[in-house]
Amino acid sequence: MRLMVNGQYIYTCLFVTLTDSSGVSDEDLKPSLPLSDPSSDLYFESSTDYFVHLVIKDISPPNPWKGFSCKGLKPAPGSYNPDKPSSAEAFKLENNAWSVVTDLDIGESDAAVPFLITRNLQARHLMSTAEKPVLKGVPYEDEAIVIIRAGGGGEVLTKRNILWENINPTGLYNKILHP
Repeated sequence: MRLMVNGQYIYTCLFVTLTDSSGVSDEDLKPSLPLSDPSSDLYFESSTDYFVHLVIKDISPPNPWKGFSCKGLKPAPGSYNPDKPSSAEAFKLENNAWSVVTDLDIGESDAAVPFLITRNLQARHLMSTAEKPVLKGVPYEDEAIVIIRAGGGGEVLTKRNILWENINPTGLYNKILHP
């Protein structure tokens, strides 16, 4: 499944950057919501904003836009050009297949914590119930969901297994940024 591989590649780029001594702060990698200072470079309104940040910081794959898309979503045209900062504007919410869980420490989080979740999950926070979440839209409507975990593993949950206890076995209540 290409979408899961793309998500794992996004995670791998983050983890390599975190463990490399390239001078990038681990704060640059964390999608967070510092509500006290929305003007901060690390405040993200959406997962799209977060991914653009990773691209501008040269943390994401070399041809980033295609890797954030999926079947049913058209990838953004071209790729980011650091000599033309406006090229980041090509990547929009309609090109982004992923939601991202906020306030995780990628290197320290429990490996089972969800990090990336396909955009068809409609929740604003992780939950810890035995209930089914609401799923709709691309890529899989209510038939499946792809999750990339903080440990780098990926999994596809199909309709009968899509329960909060399977999505979020750690019970965290972190906010989810949608495209």
